Amino acid sequence: MGTLYFILSTITAFAALGFILSNILKIANKRLFNIKKISEELISSTPWLKALAPFIAIFYLAINFVLWGVFAVEQILEFIVIIITWLKRLLLWVWNCIIEPTIIFVIKMVWHYPIVFIWKNTELAFSVIRPALSLNSLKIAAKELSKLMAGLFFLYILDSLINQVLFSVFALIVGGFASVYTLITVGLIFSNNKNIHPSRTNLLKRLSVIIGGLIVVGGTLILLMLNNEKIFMSEIGFPVSEIGIPIAVTLLFTLIMAVPFGVAHFMQSNSSMNFGQFFKAMIVRLPKLVYSMPFQALGILITLILPIAIYLILNQGITIVSGESISGHLDRVEEFSDIDNQYFSLAEKIDSNNISIQKADSILVSDSIQTAAFIAEMNQALVEVNSKKTRLMQKEIFLLSDDFYTSERQLFSFPPIANCESFHWEITDSEDVVIVKRTLRADSLNSSMFSHVWSNPGSYTVSVVPKNACEEGDRYTAQVKVLPIPNQLKAFRISGPELLCANDTVSYSVADSENSFEWGIPNDASIVEGRATNKIRVVWGKESGVVSLRGIGSEQKEEISKFSYLKVMVKPILGKTDNGTFDYPKNDVEDFQIPTRSFAFYTLQSANDSIAKIESEIKHAENSLFSKRDEFLLFNSSKVNENESLNDEQTKLSKTWFSNLFSMIGLIMIFLLVLTPALSYFFKFNYSLYGFHEEGNHYMFNEWNYLKTKDPKQPLFGWFIVVLTVASMMILTGAASFNVDFSNTGSPFENETIKLDEPAVIIEGDFVITSDTITP
Repeated sequence: MGTLYFILSTITAFAALGFILSNILKIANKRLFNIKKISEELISSTPWLKALAPFIAIFYLAINFVLWGVFAVEQILEFIVIIITWLKRLLLWVWNCIIEPTIIFVIKMVWHYPIVFIWKNTELAFSVIRPALSLNSLKIAAKELSKLMAGLFFLYILDSLINQVLFSVFALIVGGFASVYTLITVGLIFSNNKNIHPSRTNLLKRLSVIIGGLIVVGGTLILLMLNNEKIFMSEIGFPVSEIGIPIAVTLLFTLIMAVPFGVAHFMQSNSSMNFGQFFKAMIVRLPKLVYSMPFQALGILITLILPIAIYLILNQGITIVSGESISGHLDRVEEFSDIDNQYFSLAEKIDSNNISIQKADSILVSDSIQTAAFIAEMNQALVEVNSKKTRLMQKEIFLLSDDFYTSERQLFSFPPIANCESFHWEITDSEDVVIVKRTLRADSLNSSMFSHVWSNPGSYTVSVVPKNACEEGDRYTAQVKVLPIPNQLKAFRISGPELLCANDTVSYSVADSENSFEWGIPNDASIVEGRATNKIRVVWGKESGVVSLRGIGSEQKEEISKFSYLKVMVKPILGKTDNGTFDYPKNDVEDFQIPTRSFAFYTLQSANDSIAKIESEIKHAENSLFSKRDEFLLFNSSKVNENESLNDEQTKLSKTWFSNLFSMIGLIMIFLLVLTPALSYFFKFNYSLYGFHEEGNHYMFNEWNYLKTKDPKQPLFGWFIVVLTVASMMILTGAASFNVDFSNTGSPFENETIKLDEPAVIIEGDFVITSDTITP
């Protein structure tokens, strides 16, 4: 039953498709039965056929239904035939117009260039050997090459002596320009050019863009490289080098390529071509230059057979005579600049040692002067202490001769008395009234020291009597004058309101009423009563301020007090802020201060201790000075010995420098021997290579034009090669990307546990589930 439904649905679909195609394509289905005509014929026939007419009509209708499906199949088959026909035509067109010409073109190119040109380039390489080794050619190459090497040699020596980064860059630029200049000159001479100077100028003008760009880019890269330790330069160098290095490489390669072809192009083409045409001519011949390099190398190698043999003989002879091979002398020349650096480094060390000696000497002189001044100061102090000690030894009361003030403590002492056990001290006033009486035990040296605080001014007599258990000694006296302390400046406490309203009348007062007073108030306030008394009445203004006061004594005593202050705040008016200022007057007098007394020894023990300390400091200073002198002599001796050693090394380096100079001259002669035939062959070969087999168009262009004349309508010819090349590269790179060898690695998950984002529930396959991890 299902098969029947499938057959009916398929017939229905094809019938509908046939009906639609007939209407869209405007193609009549000629196989259809005319149901209307058949029905009319049945109706006009016999009665029994007339009765069967509906069934017969339905039957023909079903047949027409099937015929519509057949019509759809016929149209599909016709469409397929058309597609196959067009595909056949397309394939034939691709074969005839694209593939077959491309294959023929590639085969011809492969035959002509990699095969035919091998023989032609080999023939060219051998044909140039004889003229390149002619005596005239070798003379020209040797002359110009010797000039270049002499110049480079001179720049190398200057660079080693100057040793500055900017000069190194300058030397590199000049050396590169000189190399290009020499190569162009040699090429013009080999081409038999009679006007070398203007021709060389024209060629240099054409190459000036490349040379200038190479100098700018290369110089920038070199400066960045030499200063890459600086953070700022390193950060700049990263993006600059990304752009500059490819540009520098391109410019350098173009310059190297343009030199061998430049002269030939100038001589064999229109010399009035601009730089763009000149550059295009160089680029067009680039494949030829690259292709010819192995043959050129073969020719150069053949021309160098004799120079290499001479070189080997010379190398053996030089090794026997000098004990070092040519490569050894070359290594010495490479270290030429290091000799100069080492020499200046030694000179800097010598200067540094001399400066160190001078500094040490100046420090020693300075320390000697300071120590001598300190010793002289200590000796003077020792004299003073001994003088004071001598005074202490006299049998009299020792005291300062200054006048003392009341409330001040004064010291007295008496020198040692043999067998004295105590001292009786007394102080009497001018009326011989004893005000102080005290007996003190003698100290360990049988001396005594006594102190007293003066209470009242006046003249006093201080006396002392030495005693022991058996007797009393003589009485010794001294006179003292005590002065009263001048009146101290007073400070007052001002009483009065500290917070008030604008325009209030208030009173301020102090408790003292014996003196005259000086009051101070803000500018917008006024005193209305008691201006010089201890109480005033004030009409206040609108601003806050300070009330100040000081007392003034009688004219005879000329006493005056300190300023006293009271800060007064005024409540601001509604809607405004307080703009008051607080000016505090400064006191122009100070309180009396008891003067500082000079230092004095009152006991022999303190004097002896001071003398011992001073003598110890003098001895220490003298020992320190002697020690520093010894250290300086030792340091000076070591630096002098080091400088002698450094001078010897400088002498050795000077000898090495001159010996390396002669080594460089010998190497230049050897290089001339080896490079002269190579340079001669190089220009002869490239001059011949420029127009080699190029009397007309290139062989490749001739073949191209030939294929175009056969069928001009093949626009995909060039693009087919490009697409084919890109597709091949994509296939190769894709294969390389996916060509991963797992033969020795096993499973990529072997012996690993994989962390899942969420705990797994069920996993089928080769994995064991444990919590939120998978273990193979």
